[in-house]
Amino acid sequence: DNYTLNSEKIIVVSNGFNPEVFRLNEDSSNPPSSNNYFIFFAGSFHKDTGIDDLVEAILILAERLGGQKTCILAGDGPLRRVLQQRVLDSECKWDIKFPGRILQQELNSLLNQSAVGVVPFNTLGLTETGSAAVKVFEYLATGTPVVATRHSDHEFIEVNALGLLCNPDDPDDMANCLINFAGGEFG
Repeated sequence: DNYTLNSEKIIVVSNGFNPEVFRLNEDSSNPPSSNNYFIFFAGSFHKDTGIDDLVEAILILAERLGGQKTCILAGDGPLRRVLQQRVLDSECKWDIKFPGRILQQELNSLLNQSAVGVVPFNTLGLTETGSAAVKVFEYLATGTPVVATRHSDHEFIEVNALGLLCNPDDPDDMANCLINFAGGEFG
């Protein structure tokens, strides 16, 4: 009411995921329960995304669990090479892949093959930019449970048994949450 705008010139652009892209895989040759990948992340490799905490949590889990797991950390940014080197220096036996940026259709396929998707925002990210709720919904649309950092926008995850919440800036707590998905099943 305060603005003199022509309503015919107004368009609404939603801030959400594309359900045509992010969905449960209907290809029976690769069912979601096959869990070819343990942990999946897609996003920016910046200091506010908590990706460094996720890498540390993976290294903690690899030491605790041993064996062989494959983790996909997709995306790019200034921390990517640093984190790749951290993994190499750790002599971790798990296969931690850094494929760079990938298309949404490929993200959907990888999520459908993953035991858990992670949204690891740290306190800096939650304070400066807020949560990544769209990413949570993309992961959930594929039937993939989520581990996310504790934030009011993420409370519905635990309330509805869609995954678990961990404390921001705490790789040990994140590892404790992720271990619940190590067997490929949750709940």
